[in-house]
Amino acid sequence: MVENLDLKHRQVLKRKCDLISKLGEILASSGAETRLILSSMDLLAKALNLSVQSAVNRAGVFVSFDTPEGQVLSFRRIKTFGINMTIVTYCHQLCLKAERGEFKSLDEISEALNHLPHKHYPKIFLVPIEAIAAGCFAYLNQANLEVIASAILGALILMSIRFYLSQKGFFETFIFMVSAFVGSFCALLFAKAQGVGLEGQTLAILATSLVLVPGFPLINGFLDLFKGYIDTGITRLMQALVLVSSAAIGILGALLIANYYGV
Repeated sequence: MVENLDLKHRQVLKRKCDLISKLGEILASSGAETRLILSSMDLLAKALNLSVQSAVNRAGVFVSFDTPEGQVLSFRRIKTFGINMTIVTYCHQLCLKAERGEFKSLDEISEALNHLPHKHYPKIFLVPIEAIAAGCFAYLNQANLEVIASAILGALILMSIRFYLSQKGFFETFIFMVSAFVGSFCALLFAKAQGVGLEGQTLAILATSLVLVPGFPLINGFLDLFKGYIDTGITRLMQALVLVSSAAIGILGALLIANYYGV
């Protein structure tokens, strides 16, 4: 009978650790910085009356709890580092609710984590928004209407290709390379067709490719480094560097082909 009670208690502890690691995995996949991930996990653990050891790296989220019978471990692999601030905010509010004791059972917490609000900007709006951003960048750099129009058209094509390849399941570096190549090449053609000079062509290409800059991984990477989370900071910065390099290869390819054919 005592063994059965110990087993049941261990199963409850394992489930609590699984909930904490699941929270960390969701936050990491949604673009939260490492400090926020760990503090949220600690907050939920405190609400569950546990004092756990937690860690986050590129491989996944680790949670362990020491008992007289041994450690209770939970691990969840992080598949992707995306961006979704709605989910990050929701998870933080969930932790605050747990701290206030608003959840009556583990089932309620599990249900809340399993039914997160999946709000996304419609891609039909994202494409023109990104194109307008490219045009604004060109405008702020004192470009004329021809260069602005070239940047907007190039960014429209670039973002359309990016979303299309994403839906087809291609890996991210390939998507950045191809979309940067096609978008910058089209921006160059549009600028040439309107009689824009070399300086204007360069600005049109820069404005078009600007929409591919991975700003969020760069910001989170530097924040992690400054706050002492060296491993995840370097990982995020390297991820951003690879994406930037892929886009640069695509732009360079477009310029080489344009130069070869005398465009």
